[in-house]
This record gives sequence, C-alpha cells and structure tokens, in this order.
Amino acid sequence: MDHALWSSPNNMKKRNIVYCLCSYLPQDDIIQKNLTPVIEDLKKWAEYKNADFKLITKIPDKIEDMFISIKQFYSDKKLSKYKCIKHEEYASEVQRLKAWNTKFYLIHEFYKSNYDKMLYFDCDVIVRHKERFKFEDYNKTFYMYMRQEEIKTADPIVIPEKYLNREIPGRFAAGLIFICRDLQANLADVFAYDKLYKLWQKDDHFIREETAMTYIINNEHVPTTYINFPLIHIGCDNIKKEYIHEELRAN
Repeated sequence: MDHALWSSPNNMKKRNIVYCLCSYLPQDDIIQKNLTPVIEDLKKWAEYKNADFKLITKIPDKIEDMFISIKQFYSDKKLSKYKCIKHEEYASEVQRLKAWNTKFYLIHEFYKSNYDKMLYFDCDVIVRHKERFKFEDYNKTFYMYMRQEEIKTADPIVIPEKYLNREIPGRFAAGLIFICRDLQANLADVFAYDKLYKLWQKDDHFIREETAMTYIINNEHVPTTYINFPLIHIGCDNIKKEYIHEELRAN
C-alpha cells in the first residue's frame, strides 16, 4: 500500500482496523501540522479499542492514475463543476479531490486484508462519547452518516436524483465509514473502480466522492445501518489553519 503506517506496538493480530487519511501538499503543511494532535488521539482511541491503526499520507497510485486519465478525458470537454482538474494552479483543490477518492481505495484494501471490520475517519474529526462504540456490537453492518436535513440544492443530492430520476432521503457523508466483512454486499464490488470511473465520465460532479457514494448506494439499494457515533468536525481549511487543539477538546 502507498501510505505511511502507524500500527499498534505489539505484533498480535488484530481483528479490526482503523484507517485515517491526511494528505496535503507542501504549501498546506500548516494544516497537516495542526491536525497531528487530532490524528494522535484517533490512534490512541484505536489502540484502546484493540484495533490496528493506519494513517495514509500519500495518494495511492491507483487514484493518481485515475485522475491523470480523467483529466485527459475532459481535456477538450466543458466541465460543469470541477474545472480545477484541468488547471495546475488549483493543485490544492485537486489534491483534496484525490484524498476524498482515496476512501474508495481503502475500502478495496480492507477487502484484500484479513481484518473483520474497518472504521475510517477523516483526519479533521474528533470522537465524542468514546465509550459508546464497540466493534463487537456490530455484525453484517455498513454505516455512513446520512444528512437528511441537507439543503436540497447540494450536489450530493441533486446529481444522484438527476440520474436516478427519483427523490432520495438525503446524502451520505463520508467522514466516517464503518464496514463489517460479513455484510452480504461486497463493497469492493459495489464501489468498483471501473464503475466509479464511468460515473466520472458521465458527469464530472461524480468526482466528489460523496456524490458518487450517494448515487451508488441508492442505485444498488445497499442496506445501511444507523450507528449513533457523534463526532466534532473541525471545519474548512481556513479553520484548520488556525485550529488550536486544546480549545476544541475542551468543548
């Protein structure tokens, strides 16, 4: 795998894995620096839950290759949303899109592994009520938070509804993803790379991972389970640049 790895200090095989993704360009190093204490807390939480922890800091080659290809595909076409993929001066925005789509890569890596369950966190979230979640409480489960109150003009709702030709109850947020291997649906197949890439070709709005996930989950009627897993989201990049770890933890 193309990633930096932090894992539990002992060599005992863990049944569960916690992934975290934090991949910024050098010009955005201040964000990565400010988020380091948050990632350290997530690592400690994973160890407390007796799970391995893997931090991904490099965009995988598979995702890089897909972006090279889609940039070429759209080189002579008009983009309605993500014009940034054609312009080098928007490198940080393209990096963000690549990082978001790395979540698909992690799902594929999980299914290649020997772990029973995976939990993915964005690097800008803080777990609250840390005792509430237990890996052993869930089987045959797939969870992503659905924002039912989301403004109906948001792309992750509008675009799936456009191509599904029906209303959907809300959008899925990909800041936290929980998957059990014994889920009836194999999510490596549900989120297959070729399926994802065809969506990118159909409409460039699907390059946003939550838009693609919301469409695919609804299109294939993938069952999801609700988990009460409250998080604090730190906020946009400008807030991350000014983030003071102790203040938010105190809240």
